[in-house]
Amino acid sequence: MSFTSCADYQAGWFTPYRRMAEDQPDLIAFLGDYIYEYGDYKYPVRDQAGGECLDLAGYRVRHAQHKADPESQLAHAIAPWVVVWDDHDIENAWAGDVPEQPDPPFLKRRAEAFQAYYENMPLRRAQRPGGASLKLYRSIRWGAIANLHLLDTRQYRDLYACTGRSGTVGPDCLERFEPNRTLLGRDQEAWLDGELKRSRATWDLLGQQVFFMEMDWTNGAGKGYSNEGWDGYVASRNRLTAAIDDNQRNAVVLTGDVHSHWAGEIKRDHQDPESKTVAVELVTTSVTSAGNGLDEYPNTQILLEENPHVKFFNGRRGYVRTRLTQQEMKVDFRSLSRITEPYAPAYTSGSFVIEPGDPRLNPA
Repeated sequence: MSFTSCADYQAGWFTPYRRMAEDQPDLIAFLGDYIYEYGDYKYPVRDQAGGECLDLAGYRVRHAQHKADPESQLAHAIAPWVVVWDDHDIENAWAGDVPEQPDPPFLKRRAEAFQAYYENMPLRRAQRPGGASLKLYRSIRWGAIANLHLLDTRQYRDLYACTGRSGTVGPDCLERFEPNRTLLGRDQEAWLDGELKRSRATWDLLGQQVFFMEMDWTNGAGKGYSNEGWDGYVASRNRLTAAIDDNQRNAVVLTGDVHSHWAGEIKRDHQDPESKTVAVELVTTSVTSAGNGLDEYPNTQILLEENPHVKFFNGRRGYVRTRLTQQEMKVDFRSLSRITEPYAPAYTSGSFVIEPGDPRLNPA
């Protein structure tokens, strides 16, 4: 299985799709932002069709342009896909019924974005939208090896902690810890808890959108946490890590959104330094979003030192390639040096092995 996220047509060429197809995976998981709703950039790498997506016609055109791209066609032809959305499939940084900017017809816009998404993505009849509602979360059994639990971290979430807007908040933002806050919504939480109880697969893969493990994004003595990821919903995360631990599942969280490769180990409770490790998180970079990037940024080593449970970073574009058996999960982070020009080769920027019953990242 290979997985990736965040394909911004204007930001570059979809060469990562070609390289992913060349690996001939059995399954491709796409973890959000299959399209970007934005209007025209001042200096795009490639020109998109149409301006900002605001209605059904606009979203259909954007999906059609992505499907017409030859690299995208290769990836869709090589293997079946499983998909979840993130914010840009509808509108940047939306949270539940609340748009990023005041937008009185937001629910109408969301309904039309959902309709275009359903028409263009590999979804079953159970995901058919009803207006501004679409039940995206579902489990897919992949033989005896794995269950894929595909989550929706947008539609049911509480509003962003402390500020009401997505961003970085400090340790004084106590709203992050309120016990009733939820990222998944109560119904989805209960559903996932039941799926983990019933699972008998070797691996439980949680395909979702936003950073799961705790991450201090502020260098030095200060602390800074993203209120858009699970750090903004600490109790919600702790309920899920408890379910993973209590049901003794070999869980691997698959994440998109942040336009860079990361890998780390998830604690049952990140607020407790002695808390046990219960799962692994693999974060894929983007197809094109954020441009060419760098293998390492000036502050990368500081971030890794201040977050010792995080074991790997690479800031190029690309995808993650995995091979799952009953004995191990082999992981290769695949990176490309550039996407502002087509046909860059892919290289392996990091490799790990995860073994059942041992939720750690072992260097391959």
